Amino acid sequence: MFFDYFSYLKITFVIANQVIIEAMEGEKIVHVVDLNADEPTQWRALLRDFNARPEGPPHLRITGVHQQKEVLDQMTHVLIEEAEKLDIPFQFNPIVSKIENLDVENETVVAATRHFR
Repeated sequence: MFFDYFSYLKITFVIANQVIIEAMEGEKIVHVVDLNADEPTQWRALLRDFNARPEGPPHLRITGVHQQKEVLDQMTHVLIEEAEKLDIPFQFNPIVSKIENLDVENETVVAATRHFR
């Protein structure tokens, strides 16, 4: 409900996605790390935006960090469903952790956030 009533969040999502689209122009693989993954709306829009690229969508991988597994499970479901609907290659990598407890030396985190091509 909060998201629906305060449109400034929608505007920030649109601007951030536009920056990502422009920065990743021509890339075949894109990896986004969301350090406060609790809302799939922005990433659903990014999937649609990438799908509209003249050269076609890249393989999109999103790593989401959140302290509640249930939130990440819901995001995984919503985003995979959207990607399948659009026929876009997609991966969602959930990491259950508070940001302040995130161990960047941990193999799971390193593997999840390593830039891949």
